[in-house]
Amino acid sequence: TPAHHPVKSFGSRKTTEEVFSRGLGRPEFKSAAAHARWLVSQSLWTTISTDASNRLSDGVAWGNIRSVTDGECIFASTGLPVFYLPTPDPTSVDVLANPNIALTFTEAALPELIGEDGQVCGGTDPEDPTCAHISLHGTARKLEEHEIEYVLKSFGTTHPRVSKIASFCDVD
Repeated sequence: TPAHHPVKSFGSRKTTEEVFSRGLGRPEFKSAAAHARWLVSQSLWTTISTDASNRLSDGVAWGNIRSVTDGECIFASTGLPVFYLPTPDPTSVDVLANPNIALTFTEAALPELIGEDGQVCGGTDPEDPTCAHISLHGTARKLEEHEIEYVLKSFGTTHPRVSKIASFCDVD
């Protein structure tokens, strides 16, 4: 079981109700699962790491930042993050060759947790244990037809420009 360090203060971190308009406030660290679900549901971006050996001669891993949604808000969270992969795209090529991926999320990327002074994570280093980050490992899959409408609605809520972006790309 991972050990969690007690949080003493997050300095000037914004904590007002309007800041958390997409859902609930930040859970305490003592509930690791709730904190992880919250972090994923609040994130607009993730790093998708793939095996790029099919297209890079040295067989290195590849990470690419992509838009992500986990429902319209934490109350509608599906527990399964959905990301947008345009085609053609290096990440899309990798996922088609090998669907095993890792998604990485960090609190340092959440705009609502940037302090008035512009500092992330209360001014601590983003790698500090009190600035949560999580990696999820799994298998990517193409959406089924009945899932697309809900996902587009979720993306439209969390990423208002997604319909404009999607109009230029395949939505497979």
